[in-house]
Amino acid sequence: MTTKKPDDRHAKHRAMILDTSRWPKWPWLTLTRKETTDPANPFGDCGLLMATEKPWAEVILWNLFMLPKDPEEFKKLPRRHYDSVDALLADGWVVD
Repeated sequence: MTTKKPDDRHAKHRAMILDTSRWPKWPWLTLTRKETTDPANPFGDCGLLMATEKPWAEVILWNLFMLPKDPEEFKKLPRRHYDSVDALLADGWVVD
């Protein structure tokens, strides 16, 4: 049985993130990470990567079961900004 190197895993996610034509719901791409910013959430973080020009990427932290329906409330969700795909991957985010 062959196991993939961590770099191979990152290469797959990097390729998907960089090729927005492959995003199923462009301009959004669903991401996950095992680390969590919410101690009450044992499952890890969910994020929506939004295609932007500056900063390089913006991840909106969200909870599938508590996603606001009101656009104004959606705009208030916490966000993380990344200057590169490497910074995004280094913070633990992967394509869902």
